Amino acid sequence: MAGASRRHGLRSGAWRRCRLRIRGFPPYRRGAVRTQILLLVIGVGVFSAACGFHAEGASITIPPAGDAALTQGTVVSAGSSPNLSAGGDSGGVTSRAVLWFDLASQIPTGSKIRSVALTLELTDAPVGGANSLFSLRRCLVGWNELSVTWTNLTTETVWSVPGGASATDFSATTSSSVFFSTAGSYTFPTSAEFVADAQAFLDAPAANFGWVLKCESEGTAGTLKQFASREALDLATQPMLTVTYDPPLPPEFTVSIPASADASLFEDTQRAHGTP
Repeated sequence: MAGASRRHGLRSGAWRRCRLRIRGFPPYRRGAVRTQILLLVIGVGVFSAACGFHAEGASITIPPAGDAALTQGTVVSAGSSPNLSAGGDSGGVTSRAVLWFDLASQIPTGSKIRSVALTLELTDAPVGGANSLFSLRRCLVGWNELSVTWTNLTTETVWSVPGGASATDFSATTSSSVFFSTAGSYTFPTSAEFVADAQAFLDAPAANFGWVLKCESEGTAGTLKQFASREALDLATQPMLTVTYDPPLPPEFTVSIPASADASLFEDTQRAHGTP
């Protein structure tokens, strides 16, 4: 049994050295065949590395490609503001925010998303304000960062109702949520719904409209919170989406070897193996 383990390269704590055994070729041709197959194996490895193929999961942190606050009663876009806001202020005015991340330009097509997390920096929480739960909902309609407002998606299109409607303009299902209180960094954790959103955005970039950020108690005065946007001067406070994914497998290669030949790889040993 021990001999079988060594033969299949199952020794631990040491590098495994392999040699190519060619059977069925005349001795004077075996060297050339070994060289050709070795070059093919090396070529496949180099090609896979160049194309970004990995055996294990990869992780990437992506900044927003667009974000903006939507404030009730405001007709001017806040897409270039260094701040995002969501919740209800002391006067009963409600705010929400939208964030969009370009996953397709950062993650290889065909990848499988494993986890997603969004980190936001809470920069201002009014003194005496109410702590509350904030959620991310998948946005179902397209918007433009420089023209989106409480009423408008773009200069030519509008939300179905001001601020957007659940199940029409954004998903009725929460993708992720986190409880906000005092200023600091908070992370919306991964979830099955969050992962499904990201996978859909990667597979169909044209339907990627990002997420809507809203306070679940936005009707309660004092729940308004202010966050750093992608335009924040302090880069460390800008929103960041962390995605872990499995890249696609490398393409399959077919190697044709004459029927008279039998090539096999086996672990290097102290003696040469004879030809049966």
